[in-house]
Amino acid sequence: MEWIIGIVVLVVLYYFFVMKKHGNLDFWKLAAKSPDSAYQLFKEEDCWLVFEDKPLARNSSNFPHGKWDGPFKLSVPMLGSKVITVYGKVPEYVQSQQRFMKKQCIMITSAEVIKLLVTEIANITASELLHECKERGMRQAPYQDIGLDSNLPSFDTGYHLRFNPDCKEEALFEILQKDSYVLQAGYQLVLPKAHNRYQQLKQILEFHYGVGYPINVGELDILNYGNEKTTAYLSYIKIARNELVTIRVGNRRFWD
Repeated sequence: MEWIIGIVVLVVLYYFFVMKKHGNLDFWKLAAKSPDSAYQLFKEEDCWLVFEDKPLARNSSNFPHGKWDGPFKLSVPMLGSKVITVYGKVPEYVQSQQRFMKKQCIMITSAEVIKLLVTEIANITASELLHECKERGMRQAPYQDIGLDSNLPSFDTGYHLRFNPDCKEEALFEILQKDSYVLQAGYQLVLPKAHNRYQQLKQILEFHYGVGYPINVGELDILNYGNEKTTAYLSYIKIARNELVTIRVGNRRFWD
């Protein structure tokens, strides 16, 4: 009986000194899956204070208990995996967490995204695709050239969005525009283990295109697909401790 009481006491202490002090545990689990989106939230809303470098010790006095919760720590890929320090203003940051979780948990399946790419990018404009992605719950982010587009035909502009396919880890979605058309669109996942996701996307692409044509370049595995309107590839590679899966679908009018 004593050990049961001890467990109950530990649970209560954990709630008051960890969960209550440091916010919503579900939020931080989601922030760890979508760190770039969480970082954008922290920067955009006034109820958060962000230190991209370690705060000076004297700054701690500026965040009295009861008015500010924290410090919270989060590694942010878009900052080169730098670990930031975050404080949340009580009680406003709690509502901010709830809004973020509600927005992030919109279900967008891999199957419906790939269907949209394969069936529509040759038929709609880039602005229409951007609008459709946002309507489905993707979150627009500033466009940054991530070095994957140097071998493509020239394009006018690009768009980046973030979403969590199948309500799992965050993916970076990209649209490249040439004239008013979609030159190419697709998304990339960076995970500790991504082979199962690679196999999932392979099956979805085969449903639309049939069996892909494989190419191996060193450690990079590529499957190429195509039909009369679109061309596509799916790639998989291990880099350091992560595995990258990339899917891109191109408008064939720019490759014929």
